Amino acid sequence: MTKRTTLPKQRADETRRLIIRSAEKVFGREGYGEASVDDILEEAGISRGAFYHHFANKQEVFRGLLNDHIKDELDELDLAAPGVSLPELVKRFVGFQVGHLASEHQSGALSLEFWAYAGREEWAREAVASFHLRIRQGIAKALRSGQESGAVRPDVDVEGSAILLLAIFEGIAVLKALDPSGIRLEKLAKPWVEIIERFVGGDGPGRGDDEWDA
Repeated sequence: MTKRTTLPKQRADETRRLIIRSAEKVFGREGYGEASVDDILEEAGISRGAFYHHFANKQEVFRGLLNDHIKDELDELDLAAPGVSLPELVKRFVGFQVGHLASEHQSGALSLEFWAYAGREEWAREAVASFHLRIRQGIAKALRSGQESGAVRPDVDVEGSAILLLAIFEGIAVLKALDPSGIRLEKLAKPWVEIIERFVGGDGPGRGDDEWDA
């Protein structure tokens, strides 16, 4: 029997989502270091009590924001259902990533803020590292499912491949943040798909395996 969501619980969830969305806008606009709880309250149009009902401080909002991104990405990355072909899987994966980079809420400034604080603060480094670990696990899960269906080569190292595929995304995100007008995402989708298909698809082993075997 499905548990029914009560009206107070629904309103509380809506308030939490409002705080997260507002914090995302404020962090992207002001920078995490300069942003304050008061800025988030003003953006969200809520009381201080409503904020502290959900989050103890700005750091917790940061973690909540990352966790929400994790959930969104993992929901989209769980694509390797039985029977899904490699081309379809890769196109859906790249399509989501391109859309994610292009979306308004995924601002380059905010991404750079996350990276900057992860390099200086232990709590931020742990949060960002956890985020990337779970995304890599999601990609690896999709690759394993592809191996089971025969779409992905059986000799592909799914853990190492997951790191490399995530690195492509993060690298594009940094370039896009530094040069928003120069990085045209619509021009990257096709070669991105081709690179992944050639990397993990096909029946035979990848070229250069003997050279790099441990």
